Amino acid sequence: EDPPLLSLAAPAVWEAMRASGQTPSFALMLAVKNETSGAEDEVKKQKAKTRLFEFQGATVAGDDVVAWIADDSSKPGRPTGAPDADVTCWVVQSTPAYAARRVKAMATVPGTAPHQALLNEVAEEMTDALLNLAANAAKRRGESLEASDVEIAHVAAHRWGAAFPDDGAVAAAA
Repeated sequence: EDPPLLSLAAPAVWEAMRASGQTPSFALMLAVKNETSGAEDEVKKQKAKTRLFEFQGATVAGDDVVAWIADDSSKPGRPTGAPDADVTCWVVQSTPAYAARRVKAMATVPGTAPHQALLNEVAEEMTDALLNLAANAAKRRGESLEASDVEIAHVAAHRWGAAFPDDGAVAAAA
């Protein structure tokens, strides 16, 4: 059997993919410190040990910014997944609507100062949205979590220009 690119179906799939649109997305990497080093306040120490979420991954419904969240540290073999790890890393993907809005509002070229400014703004907005979701999750658990309780070790956003093919490409490939 021919490899997929040499098969008779490949040109049709390729043309369908080219004809359909693509939906952008933003991805956020957020590393949260697991313990506030040198914290003198016992309450602050305890809150710093509280995980943002009690799951490894979730699809988010009803949020304008966040579509899904994954505990990147939970992957096997990750040093950040050890019980005594200094940080927990979360990967967050934006909703298609949020990404489309941000890309339309500020079209940029990767590697330029305006593009980095866009990524910095997106990182701040997505972090705020994630911390709001975490505060709501803590409240449902009967706990309290404020953004000021979370010590962020690293945050970075990435624009994924062609994250998802529109439905037309998926249907043509089927």
